[in-house]
Amino acid sequence: GIMKKLMNEVLRVDILKPSLVLFTKCCIFCFLIFSIFISSSVVFAADIYVGPDDNIQDAINASSDGDTVSVADGTYNENIIFPPDADNKTISLISENGAELSVIDGTGKSGSVVTFPENSNSTLDGFTITNGSTLGYGGGVLCGSSSSPTIANCIITDNEALAGGGIHCASSSAPNITNSIIQNNSVTGVNDQSNGGGIHASPAASPTI
Repeated sequence: GIMKKLMNEVLRVDILKPSLVLFTKCCIFCFLIFSIFISSSVVFAADIYVGPDDNIQDAINASSDGDTVSVADGTYNENIIFPPDADNKTISLISENGAELSVIDGTGKSGSVVTFPENSNSTLDGFTITNGSTLGYGGGVLCGSSSSPTIANCIITDNEALAGGGIHCASSSAPNITNSIIQNNSVTGVNDQSNGGGIHASPAASPTI
C-alpha cells in the first residue's frame, strides 16, 4: 500500500500525460522525416517503350540507371550509342519479339551501328544489327575499352569495318556475347590491322562468346 502511494505521488498521471503526448509527437515527426528521406533517395527502375515511329536514341537519352528500354517490332534507321561512363547509368535495350522482327539499320552511314562507350555495362538483347560501315573498328557493334556489355539473342550481319566487321572488342573490354548469329560481315582494309570479319578482339580484351 505504501509503495503504491509513493508511485502515485512520483508518477502522477497529470505529469506523465504531457510527456507521452510529446513523445508521440516526436515519434510521428521522426517517421515523417524518415519517409521523406527514403522516398527522395530511392530510385525505382522504369520501363520506357519505343514504338515504330519513335527513335531508340531518344529513349536511351531519356533513360535512368537501371531502366529497361523496350522496342516494338520494326526497322529503326539509326546509329545508337549507349550511355557513356560519365552518365553513370546502365540500361537494358530489349526488343519485344526478337531479332528477326526488330532491326537497327545503320543505312551505310559512317560509324558503328551500336556503340558501347568506355566502361559501359549495358545490355543489347534481341536485335538484328546491319548495314554498319566504318573506317575504324566495329562496323556492327563497338565495345569500348574497359566495357563489359551483354549482347544476347542478336543477329549481326552485313556490316564492315577496318577491323571487327561484326563486333570489335577494345582493349580491356569483356563483353558477354551469347546466343547470337554473326554472319556475312567483312573487313575493308588491306594492312595488318584488318582482322576479324566476324569479331576482332584487341590485346587484353577478354570477350566471353
